[in-house]
Amino acid sequence: MEKLRGLEMVVRAADAGSFSKAARSLGVTPSAVSHAVADLEKQLRVSIFYRTTRQLRLTEDGQAIYGRGREILDRLNELESTVARPSERLRGTLRVGLSVSLSRIIVMPAIAQFSLRHPDLRLNMVVLTQPREMHAEGVDLMLRVGDPPESGLIARRIARIRYASTRLPNTWTAREPRQSRATCYVTPAWCFAIQPGSCSTNGFSSAAANASL
Repeated sequence: MEKLRGLEMVVRAADAGSFSKAARSLGVTPSAVSHAVADLEKQLRVSIFYRTTRQLRLTEDGQAIYGRGREILDRLNELESTVARPSERLRGTLRVGLSVSLSRIIVMPAIAQFSLRHPDLRLNMVVLTQPREMHAEGVDLMLRVGDPPESGLIARRIARIRYASTRLPNTWTAREPRQSRATCYVTPAWCFAIQPGSCSTNGFSSAAANASL
């Protein structure tokens, strides 16, 4: 490691033309660069630089060491980039289980932007609503609305979804909510706050729709 560090300082010093500039690029003191180069010269038993007050030049041996050192450092940087790439970039196939409505309203509109950010990742969507079916379907993760049932799986909340009730104009009055007709999503039991108190509208729906609509 000391030799590798010394090679790096030799290359930086040769590129910069001085120990002080090389030290600034490495975040160390000029004396640290000078001592590292001197130690490497002792180990290799050669002179790497011609040192003058105005100029820092490579000797013939120094030019050979610089060339090989540059090659070694470049290969090391390439190796580090190759090894670090899997942790930085998502790749492979990810099978995701989710309901039709969740896919249609939330996931699919964001697929294009997600694919641009992760071009090496292939998504495979599977219509799935029960966590117990994940293993049989070979699903890696599942997106689900609501509290997860007891299954032994790891669950994380990633977002909040708010539901809203809507109506056509002049089809609902505060005094006569029970006389209105509506299509209920999931459950026909709603409760609306109406001043000065609240009013529960239970069982007034004319139609119901589940999450697959």
